[in-house]
Amino acid sequence: MPSHRRQWLRGLSASGAALFAGQAAAQNAAPHDPAAPVPLPGTQAFDMRSRGGRDYRVFVAEPLAAAPAGGRPVLLFTDGNAYFGAAASLVRLPSMPGAAGAVPLVVGIGYPGDAPLHLERRTFDLVPVPTALGAEEGVRLGARPGGADAFLAFLLEELVPALAAHHAVDARRVSLAGHSLGGLFALHALLERPAAFHSIAAISPSIWVNEPALLAGAEALAAAPRLPARVLLAVARDEVPGHPERSRRMLSTARAMHGRLRPLHARGLQARLLELDDENHMSTFICTLPAILRQAGANA
Repeated sequence: MPSHRRQWLRGLSASGAALFAGQAAAQNAAPHDPAAPVPLPGTQAFDMRSRGGRDYRVFVAEPLAAAPAGGRPVLLFTDGNAYFGAAASLVRLPSMPGAAGAVPLVVGIGYPGDAPLHLERRTFDLVPVPTALGAEEGVRLGARPGGADAFLAFLLEELVPALAAHHAVDARRVSLAGHSLGGLFALHALLERPAAFHSIAAISPSIWVNEPALLAGAEALAAAPRLPARVLLAVARDEVPGHPERSRRMLSTARAMHGRLRPLHARGLQARLLELDDENHMSTFICTLPAILRQAGANA
């Protein structure tokens, strides 16, 4: 039996079994039971260990609509513990709002445990280099960076094949989305493996961590043999209320990245920047989920 299948089955027998047991308990519990978990129909969760020995919790939601003949597109997104519930609910609606193409298989990548954000693990996985992470910022984030390339390889070379073995997916149409440091990671993935993705969504991206390298890399994309069909950037106009300088920097770096990507329209890449009113750093990913899903499911 292939190793990824053994990992998949182990995951289902552990966290997946716990999830289904929790769903059964919720269905059998008295309505007033405050401890009953809320089930998410059409979803599953499993734990998977990378070849590098790092453990991940993977959350998967199947859309209601039948898979197209060529398989569903796939949307991978970071911080799965925090955002999977919202994404899963959207793709389970009878008609996902505004969907013109196929509704993607939704896959959130997170970590074992119930915390919505695992600061130490996510910092290592999502940040490629420590350029702008000084001592104070590093302490706040709780980890050293540097594992982004290994995490990207895990997604493309281990997780996507495992998903394809168990779901009707089109592995040629894989999209990636991330928020904050996840948005930084999504842009890093765009620069490192542009041919691997159907679309990219970088929401409130922490471009400041490595701004010079990211902007230079975006210009170098003009020479890439193949590019994603779409890149979505989104940022709140007031990302960090009460901290205008930080908000201005988040906005200005997103605009600068969009300016580097916009000329690639001639190469077939559609780059879009959303500047959001009445939102902040912690709400941008949730409110852009419909746009992210539409982009991931759109026809090339």
